[in-house]
Amino acid sequence: MKKILLILLAVMTLVVSCRKEGLYPKSISLDKTELTIGINESEELTVIYEPADVRKKKVKWTSSDASVALVEDGVVYGIAPGPATVTARCGDAEAVCQVNVIKRPVSIQISDVQAERRGARSVYFSCDVKIAHATDENCRIQYYLGPTLSAATYGATPVKTEEVSVFNYSMSSRKVYFSYDIADDKVYQRYYFSIAVVVDDYTAWSTPVSIAYLEMNPVDLGVVVGGKKIYFGDRNLFAKSPEENGEYYQWGCLKSSFGSFSFYDYTDTPATLPYSRDIASQTLGGRWRIPTEAEWKAMISQCEKEAVQSPYGCTVKGNGSSIFLPRAQYYNDGHFASTTYVGCYWSSILDPENKDIYAKALYFSLSFNMSESSVAMSIRTFRRENALPVRPVCD
Repeated sequence: MKKILLILLAVMTLVVSCRKEGLYPKSISLDKTELTIGINESEELTVIYEPADVRKKKVKWTSSDASVALVEDGVVYGIAPGPATVTARCGDAEAVCQVNVIKRPVSIQISDVQAERRGARSVYFSCDVKIAHATDENCRIQYYLGPTLSAATYGATPVKTEEVSVFNYSMSSRKVYFSYDIADDKVYQRYYFSIAVVVDDYTAWSTPVSIAYLEMNPVDLGVVVGGKKIYFGDRNLFAKSPEENGEYYQWGCLKSSFGSFSFYDYTDTPATLPYSRDIASQTLGGRWRIPTEAEWKAMISQCEKEAVQSPYGCTVKGNGSSIFLPRAQYYNDGHFASTTYVGCYWSSILDPENKDIYAKALYFSLSFNMSESSVAMSIRTFRRENALPVRPVCD
């Protein structure tokens, strides 16, 4: 009887052993035996079973130091700098991966910086910010804004600072918005804007962008061209008041200039200046543009002109309204190149006989003597490289 019981026990042990051997793998391995990851990064380990067709594949994961590297269902998470051993167990088989968690350099990317004017006294900015490898929970965003480029660069005082959570570690971007209301006594014609993002004692700056912030009111002088009424702006482009000249531009250029020939970069010869190269259109939007030759001629023939001595310029009157065209000498290769009592304003039309060299412009000269004053106004040609002010019109 005792002998029979011993035989039965041996058979049962053999059966259990066979069943276990068929259920669990003889050995396992990991697709990575060494792994380096950064803080707040993660990477998944894959188990390789031998044999591959075992029924029991449940794995128990452990980390020798969960404060350095945490593991859940095979995914290893970097917590803090240092080494740790991750172990995978399945039945009696086990495999390890040596993990090294490092602090990667912070990466901050600022892109797609855009600016626009909204309402009567507001400017609005937006940009994309991407942050990676940060360990601080929060970052600091500083906004810089002012009428000069230096107001939006390193060393300036931010107009606003805010603390926000570090919004991602995977380099997906977040849109950052900033709206600023400008005080009535601090309205400038152009503003420069940038942001700085500070995290982990690392600072990244955006490239400054500029935005035109203008007060341009249409004035009805009763000028009609081709059956369409033309409205003249109440001041020159980028002038703070009707008496100022504003900024000067070479024909077809979008950056202000002093007429340096070496920097002239527009060589196309369109019949009329296109919207994309019209500084008035690009700055003011809508239907604002540089006047055509025909529109200047219509103003000359349909309006009254009066020479003004203080400040020097010409008052143009019509339909019960008026505008002031200040004296504006033109720039020729960086120098004023005209007499004292003249005004020169671009048109959007090239000289048809010399398109490569000349463009049409309004020209007036003032005359003052003891008994009377007068103004002579006409259309003349100027070299495209010369720099003249712009008086916008719209219809």
